[in-house]
Formats: sequence, C-alpha cells, structure tokens
Amino acid sequence: MNELIKIWEEHFKLAQIYYNHYGNALAKHNFKTSDGVNYNPSGFKLGTWIYHQFNNYSYSTEKIKKLESIGIDHNINYHDYKWNTIYNLVYNYYKHYKNLNIDSNFRTLDGINYHKDGYKLNSWIKTQLKSNLNKEQIKKLNKLNLNIGKNKFDIIWDKYYLLAVNYYNHYGNLKVPVTFKTLDGINYNESGIKLGSWLSMQRTNKYLEENRIIRLNNIGMIWSIRKNKTSIINICKKYNININKNKSILKKSYNEVYAKICYLIDLNIPIIDENGIINNIMYISNKNLELNYNINMEYLINKYSKNKSKIK
Repeated sequence: MNELIKIWEEHFKLAQIYYNHYGNALAKHNFKTSDGVNYNPSGFKLGTWIYHQFNNYSYSTEKIKKLESIGIDHNINYHDYKWNTIYNLVYNYYKHYKNLNIDSNFRTLDGINYHKDGYKLNSWIKTQLKSNLNKEQIKKLNKLNLNIGKNKFDIIWDKYYLLAVNYYNHYGNLKVPVTFKTLDGINYNESGIKLGSWLSMQRTNKYLEENRIIRLNNIGMIWSIRKNKTSIINICKKYNININKNKSILKKSYNEVYAKICYLIDLNIPIIDENGIINNIMYISNKNLELNYNINMEYLINKYSKNKSKIK
C-alpha cells in the first residue's frame, strides 16, 4: 500500500468511527479529532476532509463503496447531504419530544441529546422558513407540521385533522359525538375545538378535496352512518361474523373493516376465533398496527379498499 492510500485509509477510519458514534458523517468544517469522536484542537481536520469526499469522481470503486458505507453518497453534493442530515436530527427531536419547541441554545449531534459541538436546530428551522426550498424539502418539513407554503385555511384544516387522528388512535374509531370539544383529541374540554361538529361538516362537504377524503379514510372516517352500517352487516354475513358477539365492529368504517379482513385472509390468519370473536387487529390503533404488524391504515386502505372515495 503506497503512502497516499495509507493516509486516506487512516482518515477514513476516523470518519467511520465518527459515523458509528453519531449516526452520520456530518462533522463540522472546523471539527478536529484524534479519535474520531472527541474534538481535539491538535487533531486531524476531519470535517474538512469529509467535505472534500463529495463528488470526487477520481475515486476508485472501492473508495466510493467505503464512503457509501458511512452515508456519503457519491451522487449528491455536500450541501444536499448536510440539509438531509440536519433534517434527520430535527426529525429525531420531533419523534422523541413530540414537538418542535426547541430552545435556541440547544445543540445536538443526534437530535435528542445536548452536545456543545452540535447543530443548533432552532436556528436551522428558522432559516428554512425563510429559504427557497424545493418541493421535496417542503414535503419533508411539513411532515413535522411546519406548514411551509400552506395558506391559513389549510393550516386550520390540518389542525382539526390532527385532533381527529389523536381521537382515532385513542378510541379506535371516529364516532365522535357532535357535541365533543377537545384540545388534544382525546379528552373533553369545554374551551376546546368542536371536533364532532367539524367531522360532520366534512361529511356534508360536496367540494372536499380528494386528498382530504383519502386522509380521513385512513383514520376510519364514516361518511354515511346508515350505509356504513348496512355495508358492515353484509360483509359480516359473508364471512360468518356474528355481529351480536362483535357489536363494536359497527363503530368502524366499512373501508377499514374490509381492508383488515382482506389482510387477514392474505396471511391465512383466522378472521374469528373458536368463540366467534373477531381478530383483535380490527380494534387496535394505527400506532399499534405499526408496532405489531409493521403496517398502517394508509397501507391497508390503499392496498385493499374497494372504494377510495366516500361511502354514502
């Protein structure tokens, strides 16, 4: 091995240690280290070295594969990599703390724990709100409820929708009383939003956008109580499900019941047990679907539902 290759391998080893410790290879430009983890003012300029690895078309296939193993994609530029990596830190924070109320002094290298040499997520988010972002970046940030590029009416609709999601995940259905008011989607609060009334308005809105219909279907929306009940009774007859033993199924949307029955059939899982009780998958929340089956309602509805629009 010649001297240049040996030096490159030594530097790569530090980058690999950094990646294994922090979960990414986004060492700051001024980051110097002797062990790949801790800052050392007398150490190697790892951050600068990593920057120069992007889009280096003179590298051999072996080097490219090694860089890819620590997340350095030869086909994207450094700035895109940096944006995606910091976004992942913000995403980690959001998933862990359930909000983006990030202290202005908070720095992190993993999105959860404070690190004095980390990235200031609060400042980064503020910069994004004023930046000229591409469609993919806007889509990612809006997954964190930042509402970039949305008008005030879309923001209000999404706010109500998130309460409906919370209600569905907690109670397993969207049979929300018309008088139900809430601040969290679960508990009644006299000063809260009229979630039941809002859902009633969605049912009668002839001009409701298709993407909103789909989103509501994914959380068990019942568009017509009478027709929904008839459809469920018919499918229960078809699969020998005793409604008297499974009365709670009438609170579910036909789309959800149909999709879950098809899923059970595909996996050769009995729809009902020896006592005639329907499989528990019918009542578990979307969160538990993801935990127990690695699927969600959106997947089931998209794959199996006969009617992607309203059942009236």
